[in-house]
Amino acid sequence: METFCEIILDLDNELSWIKEVSENIPGQMEYAIGQCKVALDRMRKLVISEGFPDQKSEIYFFKKIKPAVYSKLLYHQAVLDLESKRQKADSSVIRRYFQKRLYKINEYMEEHQVKLQYFKCGFKHLDEKYFVRGTTEIPLELRGSHHLMDKDFFTWHDHTFSMIMANEMLIDYIQIIFKKETMAVIGLLLTGPKQN
Repeated sequence: METFCEIILDLDNELSWIKEVSENIPGQMEYAIGQCKVALDRMRKLVISEGFPDQKSEIYFFKKIKPAVYSKLLYHQAVLDLESKRQKADSSVIRRYFQKRLYKINEYMEEHQVKLQYFKCGFKHLDEKYFVRGTTEIPLELRGSHHLMDKDFFTWHDHTFSMIMANEMLIDYIQIIFKKETMAVIGLLLTGPKQN
């Protein structure tokens, strides 16, 4: 029988080859998105066929395991979106573009401050409400799309925790871009412009 750990290890292994798949970032992200979807589908099939031995296991899955994979899907989708909309421009334009994205991430984190605190502090007192399937309370941000959710593979807050994790990865990604841009500008200042 396949386990969730095997699925995560397989995904991490596939993602470690991402730079071998394509030289460009959009190609790499398309590959990663596909691998994340495959991993989530494998997890879904396992959840449906095997279920959980108890509520504690179900909570652990929807609080820790599924968000570990789903957040990677959301992250790679966000990077693909960022990079496909990124223009060839000077560093100040690129910096403003990424700063706008950081602002949107910050807005999301502020809107979900209570869940963010719950996530960061490792609280458990609302786990039964947040991470057990079949809960009737629908969060405001999902009220319009609840009909799209898979009731067998979805809890009301595994998506929120996944978004928080994806946003944290995206912040790191953008900060790396800022450092690269800064180093490029410093290098240009030190060496001067290239002359033909």
